[in-house]
Amino acid sequence: MASLKTDQFLKQGLQVLAESGSGDLSITSLCRDLGVTKGSFYHHFGSLADYTDALLAYWEEECNYRPIELSRKAPNEFDRVEALSDWAASLPHETEAALRAWGSSNGQVAAVQARVDAARESRIHELVRSLGVEDARARVLAQMGVTLLIGFQHRERPLDPRQLRRMFAEVNTIIFRESQKPSA
Repeated sequence: MASLKTDQFLKQGLQVLAESGSGDLSITSLCRDLGVTKGSFYHHFGSLADYTDALLAYWEEECNYRPIELSRKAPNEFDRVEALSDWAASLPHETEAALRAWGSSNGQVAAVQARVDAARESRIHELVRSLGVEDARARVLAQMGVTLLIGFQHRERPLDPRQLRRMFAEVNTIIFRESQKPSA
């Protein structure tokens, strides 16, 4: 059997969450799906709890902090807003919905989810402020963006990223309009 890298186990875990939810996330199912022995799993992780820690850290980095940092590289604030919207529309929405469901019964998952939501909201707020929107309004717009994402992930079936892009375009229109208003 071929040796798997740690991230292959983590990617598979996110896939299991998307397809079946946290109830199917087990060492047995991961190894079966990847075609490896449990020894391969234990080569990378000491236990399912260790795996869960690594899975949450991987998701937090790959689906949150890395894209946030990449959005900072866009040439101007308007492009940064668009880059964040594009990134949010392309998230693994089924996985994120499964993580939220799991978080309702698992404090560790809920804590990571809360951190991710706070980081996303903070980045949007920071970006909207950089466009000249006053602080309280920027905070509300940031909350709208994150709440829109969460609501979409739970309400829409099947998930249509094009529809989410259209909704974000409307929020962006509000943001850009607010950025053009003279300061009071």
